[in-house]
Amino acid sequence: MLERKKFLLVLDDVWNDDEDKWEGLRNVLACGSNGSYIVVTTRLEKVASIMGATQMHHISSLSEDECWLLFSQRAFLNEIEKRPSLVKIGKEIVKKCKGNPLAAKSLGSLMYSKSEEQQWLLVMESELWNLPQHETSILPALRLSYYQLTAQLRRCFAFCAIFPKDSEIEKEKLIHLWMANGLISSKENMEVEEMGSEICNELYWRSFFQDAKKDKFGNIKSFKMHDLVHDLAQCIMKDECTVTKSDLPDVFSTFYNGKSLRTLQLTRISGCMGDGLPHRLYFPTLRAFDIRNDRNLSLEFKLNSISSLISNSKHLRYLYLSKTNIRFLPESICLLVNLQTLDVSYCFELKKLPKHMSRLRSLRHLYIEGCRSLNHTPSNIGKLSCLRSLSRFIVDRRRGCYIDELGSLLKLGGSLRIEHLEKVKSPLEAKKANLVGKTNLQRLHLHWYYNQNEIVDQKLNEQVLDALEPPLTLKLMEISNFRGGHLPHWFNANFENLVSICFNGCKNSLELPTAMGKLPSLASLYLRSMDCLRYVDNESYNGQLIGGFFRLETLVIDCLPNLERLSREERSDIFPRVSYLSIAGCPKLISLPSLPSIEELRTGRCDKLTSLPSLPSIEVLGIGVCNETVIESVSNLYTLTSLYISSNDDFGASFPDGFLHNLTACKSLEISGFTKLQYLPSDMLIDLTALEEISISRCDMLECFPTAIFQGLVSLKNMQIVNCTKLKSLSDSFGDLTALESLKLQGCPELETFPNGLNNLSSLQYLTLSGSKLAALPENLKHLPSLKDLEISGFPSLEKLPDWLGDLTSLESLDVDDCPNLEYLPKCIQHLTNLQSLIIEDCPKLTKRCRRGIGEDWHKIAHIPRIFVVPASW
Repeated sequence: MLERKKFLLVLDDVWNDDEDKWEGLRNVLACGSNGSYIVVTTRLEKVASIMGATQMHHISSLSEDECWLLFSQRAFLNEIEKRPSLVKIGKEIVKKCKGNPLAAKSLGSLMYSKSEEQQWLLVMESELWNLPQHETSILPALRLSYYQLTAQLRRCFAFCAIFPKDSEIEKEKLIHLWMANGLISSKENMEVEEMGSEICNELYWRSFFQDAKKDKFGNIKSFKMHDLVHDLAQCIMKDECTVTKSDLPDVFSTFYNGKSLRTLQLTRISGCMGDGLPHRLYFPTLRAFDIRNDRNLSLEFKLNSISSLISNSKHLRYLYLSKTNIRFLPESICLLVNLQTLDVSYCFELKKLPKHMSRLRSLRHLYIEGCRSLNHTPSNIGKLSCLRSLSRFIVDRRRGCYIDELGSLLKLGGSLRIEHLEKVKSPLEAKKANLVGKTNLQRLHLHWYYNQNEIVDQKLNEQVLDALEPPLTLKLMEISNFRGGHLPHWFNANFENLVSICFNGCKNSLELPTAMGKLPSLASLYLRSMDCLRYVDNESYNGQLIGGFFRLETLVIDCLPNLERLSREERSDIFPRVSYLSIAGCPKLISLPSLPSIEELRTGRCDKLTSLPSLPSIEVLGIGVCNETVIESVSNLYTLTSLYISSNDDFGASFPDGFLHNLTACKSLEISGFTKLQYLPSDMLIDLTALEEISISRCDMLECFPTAIFQGLVSLKNMQIVNCTKLKSLSDSFGDLTALESLKLQGCPELETFPNGLNNLSSLQYLTLSGSKLAALPENLKHLPSLKDLEISGFPSLEKLPDWLGDLTSLESLDVDDCPNLEYLPKCIQHLTNLQSLIIEDCPKLTKRCRRGIGEDWHKIAHIPRIFVVPASW
């Protein structure tokens, strides 16, 4: 992604001082162009030294005024005038923060919950300010904030010491771990999971958590802990929690027969497994077992060890095995009567679950999504009356696997995916699932599976879907492979919380529910493979003031062969907020409506679309398989910054005159697949003075570029010309591209000459030449003073590299690939003292000569730090 591009990378709050990891990162980032910058903030001078910082700035503490601003924003929530008596005390507290922003934020959050002057004075006069800082530099302000928490909040926060520093903590998983360890419980009418969520939010507000990530509904999914806050948690838990980087054999030899161990979490263990988990594990008090990020465990060995773990851990409440290679779970798991959470999601090899899982009467959360080898849900799952999460239910005609098993699970929440609905034989049977009663559900996926030519009972499909009415609280709905002609009757404007809807493979559906355009929260709509749909908005508004889909922001349409227009009624106020539209595979689409808020539009395979509408806010436009009239309408899009156009064999020999002339803001241009294009207008790019990137590919008939076509492109930095198989020459105006940093010429076998203007490319740093019949590299490449990276590949006639290669003194990387007749390396390569990397691949004659230490050319390249010689047989 960063290759040959100028970038600014900011690494904030870095504490890792592992030199090998930093060396690996440096090598990855070396691909950027000159002028790239990396800014690192850290409290450790060692980190700055390892990174090879060219300049270090020691940041002073915040001033009292700056610290007060941070503190008061939290403590008073911008209502400072309402609490004047507390301002003076607050400023004294801020002085004690000594300019530390984390301390100011944390204390500000703490003081917000205190409204009495006496409470503020107690904090200001606390003896904790006078305690010496711990050897781990625990800030007094953080200790004070911690001790002001309730006992339950303190316990929950301290537990987070089990996570490695800088790790991303999933909110839901953390809550389940708290539950497993008895740190939280239900309260009055609040479920224990809700209590956990409240605690997470409180700790986040008080700055014990930070860097929160949210889902599309605005709910916090994960967060991190500042390293100073993590130090505080570890300090508190020093006698109760151990985090070790040891290999597994050492871990288990240390904790074997750990009679007091309650939580065992194994993370980042790929590659350090040794012989895998021990055959016998004895942790009689274990509450939570969590093994993550490993697909290299021996399957049978792992199963044995888990069987032993389960049989010797009767009190286990949390079992996390996601993304492991386990094939099946032992039946003994059904003896874990206290088990609350079982997560085997994305275990691709998992074929079945234990037969008697209905005995796990304490189970609250079962995650089995992404288990692609799993074909059955355990029978009698309806007996799990405590279940709050069931990510997937597979309908079957076996006893205990009917859809009515869902009926009694009224407390199901989160996401539910119901598969194989074609096995439901009556609407009465479907109604027994009682989806409408599951008011905690947020996401519902309904899936039918049919073979392509299978005869389907459309009426039964409609009746079953009508009977699967979901709760009005739903936020996301997906219906796949439904084969009824009419979508459900229950779908109406009362679904006020619906944010996202997807209809996929509903091939017989004639129209969308009329209420869909009136949904007040609908932001995303996805329509795929709906063969009969003619309009997205089928409503007749009869003079109403407001059009349809007034909240919609994202609209994705793919493979709707009978779609004619987005709306039956032509109005300017339909889809007023759509900012992203992707529409492809709609051969009957005649036109698009005006889209006043559109920022990105992508179209493809819409043969009858002859023009684009008014797009006053458009920034990114992608047109695939387009016709000439659509391309002509591009000239009116003055706000465009990125343009991608591709075509098929029907497009003519040239582009329309002036079709790019008004695109003065365009920075990126890609032209691809115009197989009959023979020439380009000489003034095609004349107004594109802001252009930074251009790519021209798969234009098979294009033989040359106009002489002056690149004149005036003073901002162009990146150019790619790829797979233009008849291209014979480049433009003499190449020499005007003085800002060009990266040039890629690939798959142009007829290219015979290079313009003299290449000598003027003083900024060129990256050059790729690939797929050429030339027997020698063009001599006018030797005057490239800034060239850092040279790649030469697919030159079957090339027998030697030129002696002037040694004049490219800035060269840092040289890659020679698929040059079967290249016989030797020139002596001048020894002059390339800045060369850091040499790659030779599929060059059989060179491979032998460059053998480490003994090859005839080894002495020429021995000074290069990184040498990779890959034989042709690899």
